Amino acid sequence: MTRYLCAHPGHERKSRARAVDVTAQVRLEREFLPRESAYLASTEDVIARVAALRTGDPVDRLAQVRRVLTGTTAPIDVPVVLAASQTDRVPGLYELDELRRSDPAIEGLIDRRFHPAPGGDDVVVLTDVQTPPSSTSPATETITATQLEQVQRARVLPQGLFPVMELSARIADAQPTDEAIVEAIRSTQTMGTPLDERTGPWRVVIECPTPIGDPPVSHRVIFTGTGDHEPAEVLGTPAVGWDVSLEDAAGADLAPPAPSHRAERRLKAVLIAEVAVATLVVVLAWASGALAHAVRETPGWLGFAATIGVAAIAIGLIGLLGRSDADGNANDTFVLRRHYASRTQMLATSTMISAGIFALALASAIVPPVLDAEPPVPAPIITFAAGNRVVTATVQVDGRDLATDDVVTVEMRQYSAEEAEGVLIGRVTATGDSAGRVLVSEAMALDRGARYMSVLVTVGDRSAQACTPAGASGAGCTIVSVPPLGAGIIRFVPRESLDALLEETVPTASPTLSPSIAPTTAPSVTPSPVASISPEATVSVSVSPA
Repeated sequence: MTRYLCAHPGHERKSRARAVDVTAQVRLEREFLPRESAYLASTEDVIARVAALRTGDPVDRLAQVRRVLTGTTAPIDVPVVLAASQTDRVPGLYELDELRRSDPAIEGLIDRRFHPAPGGDDVVVLTDVQTPPSSTSPATETITATQLEQVQRARVLPQGLFPVMELSARIADAQPTDEAIVEAIRSTQTMGTPLDERTGPWRVVIECPTPIGDPPVSHRVIFTGTGDHEPAEVLGTPAVGWDVSLEDAAGADLAPPAPSHRAERRLKAVLIAEVAVATLVVVLAWASGALAHAVRETPGWLGFAATIGVAAIAIGLIGLLGRSDADGNANDTFVLRRHYASRTQMLATSTMISAGIFALALASAIVPPVLDAEPPVPAPIITFAAGNRVVTATVQVDGRDLATDDVVTVEMRQYSAEEAEGVLIGRVTATGDSAGRVLVSEAMALDRGARYMSVLVTVGDRSAQACTPAGASGAGCTIVSVPPLGAGIIRFVPRESLDALLEETVPTASPTLSPSIAPTTAPSVTPSPVASISPEATVSVSVSPA
């Protein structure tokens, strides 16, 4: 008998190397080598189902016959066990040795000693068939009651261990009758399985029971064989590097649930990333005002993005929370393989669909508002200097973030009454510089009868539809009332520029009253420094009597 020895250099006794006998472990590991698989099918069920097939295409008929024999149209090239008698196992894919040990009837079929010739395992089955009795009475018009007679019919059902590819091809070529199918099965050469130890190439990795070093460290040894005659003693090779990594990973990475668990972890990571990204985008959009812009300018796209974003997360959750247990015989390796393969595919598909739909939702929420975003029409700053004889108006426009080809037009009109026709008193056209900025400053004198003034700012094609004291609609229109003569300096400032302008015009001293003419004359109003206000109101800050 061959002995298997671990001759690691670390095994020493009295400063001499010695070998450790690991024969028992090697032989035990060789018993756990992968066993040959086999399909199990019922002969009677196969004959009935194949006879019921009505397809005329040879290729499709062969695929259907394979499905009847094995449960799949693409079976692996392993034997199929046809059993004519009842067994405790349902049809499916099993380990051949496990079938041999579990059922004595199947053990007799797959034992080579019971297959000396084709058809040697045929079983005669007696079935009861009801037939009406024969009538020999003369033809008379009478009413009779017919009682069916039970007759026993003998059926020959072949059984044995057959190569699945050859058997399915012979059955597919046979006529769709019970006799033809039985003859096709009987004409197929049966096959047996060796009962002795495997003689093919083998490789096992064991852990040596004697540790080495100080402190003691366990180590592994590799034993291989070709199946040929072995010497009396076989020395193992220390397992290092790739061999150790492969052995450690085999139990986790090659197990059927491992790919399913990896796909499940990927789906969980994608769902967590989707929720985190969605939360971050909503918070940043709300803080920057982009969310309000999207609600105001592109509500349809925003609603579409929210809908498909929720759908993307829902698809991922459905795949993650779906059933994960196998539906069928848990001892059937074909059922387990099909279950884990389908679940892995389902999780991978759910991950890709969820990520794709979420990316579409993100693009739908961001791209339309960005494309629709245009720089706001700048609001003018209007300053009135109302003296004793004339009122002067200065219009200033500061436009930012404009394209170099955007044309900014500022048009000023005065009105003698609310319903009167406006008189054009100024028009300025400018384009943005390389920094996207436009600065316009225009001063003009108003007529004595002017009561209102309008300033219409147009950027490209964006302009207000109406801009009169009677009514204004659209962006870029400003209507102000003209102060009376002697009112001093009054400024109308846009709300977003008010705070900055107030910081620049904070008075350093309180206004003072000083006489400007002799006391015997009437007082007159002279301009003095003023503060700035928003366009909603007008204020004169101070006056000085003459």
